[in-house]
Amino acid sequence: MRLSGEPVGVLERGGAESVEGVRVDAEQARVELLVESMGRVNYGVALGDRKGVERVSHTQQLLHGWTARAVPLDHGTPDRVPWDALSGDADTSSGPVFHRGFLELSDTGDTYLALPGWGKGYVWVNGFCLGRYWETRGPQRTLYVPWPLLRAGLNEFVVLELDGCSEPAVELRATPELG
Repeated sequence: MRLSGEPVGVLERGGAESVEGVRVDAEQARVELLVESMGRVNYGVALGDRKGVERVSHTQQLLHGWTARAVPLDHGTPDRVPWDALSGDADTSSGPVFHRGFLELSDTGDTYLALPGWGKGYVWVNGFCLGRYWETRGPQRTLYVPWPLLRAGLNEFVVLELDGCSEPAVELRATPELG
């Protein structure tokens, strides 16, 4: 959750359900919520748990007139991300933020992608959504990259980091780290 562009907290199932101690200037405040699709509960007492944001309140007052919009991920790939607008001196230590990098490979084969020091998010390799990672919770520490996703020459890696990282770098490894 961000308030006027500054991160103020993370709300999650099984964790914090409210952010306490945040002072809001009603005239100038802009509250932004990013809702991540973390999958569905398929067992236990939370089986019928609804996804998304049902209501937004400040103290005990329900807020009305809020809007929602989707992040532009056409067919699962971040093709419409405005890279030119995002380049420059953007703060990458907090999320959510897209990162894009390129790696030149002379030959290809099955490999494993590691994201040491990252928080949680999603990875695309050459336009294919490889999967979701969560460094502190796993379950695995590397993502399997099958050889058909890579090509000899330039390969594009896109990472949507939701929490932020201090040094955005990825590693290709020969063996998996399963946690």
